[in-house]
Amino acid sequence: MRSAEPEELREIRAEDEPALAAFLGSIWPNVAWRERFAAQWTRNPFAVDQPRGFLCASRGEITGCFGSIPMPYRSAAGDVLGFGATALAVRADQRGRGLARALVSAWMSCGEAALWVNATPNAESARLFTQLGFHALDERNAARRGFITGNPWSSSYRSVQQRLGAVAPLALPLAWWRAREQTRRRRTLAETAKRAQREQGLRVERLRWDDARLDELWCAKRESPQLQKRRDVASLRWTFASSLRAERNLLLGLVRDRALIAWAAFREEPERRRLRMVDAFGALSSVEPFAAVSDAACAELAPRDLDHVELRCGANLATAFQALGLGGELVRDAAQWWTREKQLHAPELGALDGDRILDVLL
Repeated sequence: MRSAEPEELREIRAEDEPALAAFLGSIWPNVAWRERFAAQWTRNPFAVDQPRGFLCASRGEITGCFGSIPMPYRSAAGDVLGFGATALAVRADQRGRGLARALVSAWMSCGEAALWVNATPNAESARLFTQLGFHALDERNAARRGFITGNPWSSSYRSVQQRLGAVAPLALPLAWWRAREQTRRRRTLAETAKRAQREQGLRVERLRWDDARLDELWCAKRESPQLQKRRDVASLRWTFASSLRAERNLLLGLVRDRALIAWAAFREEPERRRLRMVDAFGALSSVEPFAAVSDAACAELAPRDLDHVELRCGANLATAFQALGLGGELVRDAAQWWTREKQLHAPELGALDGDRILDVLL
């Protein structure tokens, strides 16, 4: 394999964005790169004075790049700044020369970052991280994904119709069975939510992303030994409210005696006719609180002309998930976290990280 040093290897600067967008657009033409740069760097309050990544150039033209998204975390020892990998690309005629390795090495060697997030890990990247003195944090358990349908009969038939097309009328028994199961699940959820309101005094409110109670809840929940994605107002406003499509994001808060005890964030996805849970924080590990928030999300379906809510849970919500009969398929998070810090524990399941944060930012 040929190996050669690029004529220029340096950090990405703001003035590089037009040329960088053109370079990446030649490889991934369906991505709005300028908007993506704005989301991960310009509007990111944690990106100030932090590296945006690296590029290599030859004769004044970009031949490769590797982007970085600064993201704040919290560990038992205090605040941790993490960097998420994004957009590793090398021009076709320059591949096989070791440029990708040079870019990744430069990215991992810069600054004093304690945590690196690799959303698309492979054996080669693992070897490189290890050679540079990093170790991988423990892998997290798989999450479970389940669905609650707002209108079981119409959505069940639509689902069957999408799969079978013209022969869908022949599968009406299947649609009927699916709708019956969804109706039972929806009834259980609604009854549990009412019990939460009646017996525990819980209620669900739609929250603004700058609600001061979000900071209060974040500061009150410091006991977890796990690595956590930061979830105070500054981080939430960047993640959910700074996008040009911020109106698609919904924040539901669980309140008792005017105090916020938990929240869940949802993303409206009209193309899939769903409202998807993308993050959650606080006291949602027991059945009644989880049911109250989920039932409130279902109430948002009809006004948005959506069919179902996609719910996710990790180990901390597994009991509530199972008690509500949500079942669902296992969804494994492929991301890897790398660090030189010995005291960092495995990250919390469900935290936004790496490229997946762009699903919400954009």
